[in-house]
Amino acid sequence: CLFPVLIDQLNTHWPMKVKLLLRNPQDYLRETADDIHKLARNPAPELHPMSAETEYVRALNAAKLERMFAKPFLGCFGDQGDQLSRVCMHPRALSLCLSGCVDGRVAFWNIPRRSRVLQLDAHSGCVQGLCWHPEQDLFYSCCDTDRTLKAWRVGDDLTEFSRPVSQRHLDFAPLNLDHHVSKDLFALSGDAVYLYDSRRSDPVGQWKWGSDSVLQARFNPTEWHLLAAVTKDNALLLIDTRQREPLRRIRCEFRQNALCWNPQEPFVLATASDDYNLYSWDARRLASPACVYRGHTNAAMDVDFAPTGRELVSASYDCTVRLWESGRSQSRDVYHTKRMYRVFAARYSLDARFIVTASADFNLRLWKARASEKLGALTPRERAAVNTAEALKQKYAHHPQVRRIVQHRHLPKRLYQAQLEMKAIRGKQRRKEVNRREHRGEDKEPFVPERDRHVRGVDE
Repeated sequence: CLFPVLIDQLNTHWPMKVKLLLRNPQDYLRETADDIHKLARNPAPELHPMSAETEYVRALNAAKLERMFAKPFLGCFGDQGDQLSRVCMHPRALSLCLSGCVDGRVAFWNIPRRSRVLQLDAHSGCVQGLCWHPEQDLFYSCCDTDRTLKAWRVGDDLTEFSRPVSQRHLDFAPLNLDHHVSKDLFALSGDAVYLYDSRRSDPVGQWKWGSDSVLQARFNPTEWHLLAAVTKDNALLLIDTRQREPLRRIRCEFRQNALCWNPQEPFVLATASDDYNLYSWDARRLASPACVYRGHTNAAMDVDFAPTGRELVSASYDCTVRLWESGRSQSRDVYHTKRMYRVFAARYSLDARFIVTASADFNLRLWKARASEKLGALTPRERAAVNTAEALKQKYAHHPQVRRIVQHRHLPKRLYQAQLEMKAIRGKQRRKEVNRREHRGEDKEPFVPERDRHVRGVDE
């Protein structure tokens, strides 16, 4: 009779706790049949003692798979008939590009179909310059043989036409052409830099520093009065169109063949040089280049920034195309084929996913900016797997095995031997400099950084 009384007293002083098992179907069931199965995972580190090793293996496998699926070459556009000299991308349409030929022909190309839409006999000699009007359906072409500048109008259906909208005879042989970002102005480079208005026959302005010709002049994408030009006397000019004389001249050791502005950082420009290197310059400090890109084994003929401003593409006389990350001196990738000869032009597409190159073997080629990127739409699960693999490769990028796999490239024998020769030459130069400094004394022989060795002086 005392037992129920004791139970009541215990419940009064110490209440009893009852644990229930509660299962919510939303935590483990899928909403639709296409969803991924939900898996419960405990992120406690004591339950995963091999997490670092597992991540390393996954990063190593991701690096190997990236090289296994690397197929950058997409196709050839077809035979142009003669050596290609210029390539120009449409400023608004992703699927259209122009190519200029040595025999004076200009061709329209459909990039997705890799087919020629239209071809016209524009000039009687080599097409030295091609540029689109940024707002109208007009493009301009110039030739150094007949010394003419022509404007052509393009319809929506790309119908064939035989006569230009306007034609201007020049007193000099033009070497390149660039249009203003917003105004009806274009810059012609020849024996000097000439600024033309589309409504006037005479040049609006003229700039020259020295006696040699100007190879190329480009407008700044944001500072509309600023021009940069490269000359045959190994100089880089900075020009303000509101002044009569150039602002500054940088005297380099070798000739700069081409230049381009960074679309996202407009104070940065890049040049392609005859000494096999690329240089990036900061317009705010032109005493020395900001970065030196080394890797080519022959003269660099062209350079172009990606629309994102984070990467560059360069075309070289060594029959290769190299891709660079902005600010890194070593190339990210190198593209080559057995039949591709000297490459004279390379351009990024507007979405920064493709590259168009023009070479001396009469062909236009289309490449992927990312060699192992899958074309077409990706499912959410594929996109998540790609992002995870990229994050793992970046996390373990400095590990020796991952770095070796990511950086290794199979090169032709002649290119591999040329790289070994360039490496030996640079090693001899370093040893010679060390010996000279030890013999003469460090105080008498100051150390010159690599960036300052390629600039002879700055004239203002």
